[in-house]
Amino acid sequence: MLTDLNHDGAKEILCLTDSGAEAGAGAVCYTYIDDQLKASEEVRLSGSYSSILKVCQGTLENGVAAATVTSSDDNRRITDVLILSGKEELTTVDCGALGISAQLEDGALYPTDIDGDGALEIPQAAELPAYGKDDGTEWVVSWYGLTSQGASTLKAETYHSFGEGWYLELPEAWQASVT
Repeated sequence: MLTDLNHDGAKEILCLTDSGAEAGAGAVCYTYIDDQLKASEEVRLSGSYSSILKVCQGTLENGVAAATVTSSDDNRRITDVLILSGKEELTTVDCGALGISAQLEDGALYPTDIDGDGALEIPQAAELPAYGKDDGTEWVVSWYGLTSQGASTLKAETYHSFGEGWYLELPEAWQASVT
């Protein structure tokens, strides 16, 4: 992936690597500094290379450029957030529990700018209480803004109808009463 992770106007090369089943996936960033292409130290990712579902790029809440790598593990989604520290040190942002979410049965959600503020939000899915005993599983998704220091803020909550291709942003007053 080509992306400008250090905001210098030049694109860096972000490479995802496969270090084998046990070691899992890794990431290396190549930057062009002082007329030389320099590689960062490899950063370990949470999932295996074959489990990577999507790579996104964007900006975090505090204006830091980032790349997110979402992978699948059993019944959950795992998101790694990668940033450049300094000019060439690739690091991961400690997302804590925010980096792991339930895997939705009938749809997929990835980090995106859900509220249009210019920063990526990380989705966190939670099962809604069922209205009737034979109703299928429905989900509410909380979207969190993240800083490069790992601080998170709830930005929006949504209900998604994947089969029909729409979503509804849930007003804050509805949070305790939606089924």
